Amino acid sequence: MQSLITTDKPSKTQLWPSHYKPPMHRKYNFLERSEAVTGLSVDEMRLHRCNRQITRVRWAVSHVMRDTLGRSYSEIGRSMNRDHSTIIYGVRKSRELALSCSNHVNLLNALELLA
Repeated sequence: MQSLITTDKPSKTQLWPSHYKPPMHRKYNFLERSEAVTGLSVDEMRLHRCNRQITRVRWAVSHVMRDTLGRSYSEIGRSMNRDHSTIIYGVRKSRELALSCSNHVNLLNALELLA
């Protein structure tokens, strides 16, 4: 009868080279990937500026992070350097804006494809 345990073969095989790191989970690097769609860097989104265009992009990114990725308001706030109540307001305004502005809907759709 053959033994099931063999010492000749390694117990685990490595699926990728040691220098390769698997990509982070999509939930955690969404801000970095949204740079290509929004045209704003993560640092620009995190700055406290009152520019309407930057604010609307920030609202859209928060909206997608909340509805599509299921992140909490406090998680989104920490990642965007904002208070959670500001994120709640932004998500609410983004939902209202999606009903009247087709450009905002297009931005939301593009961001949802990244999520």
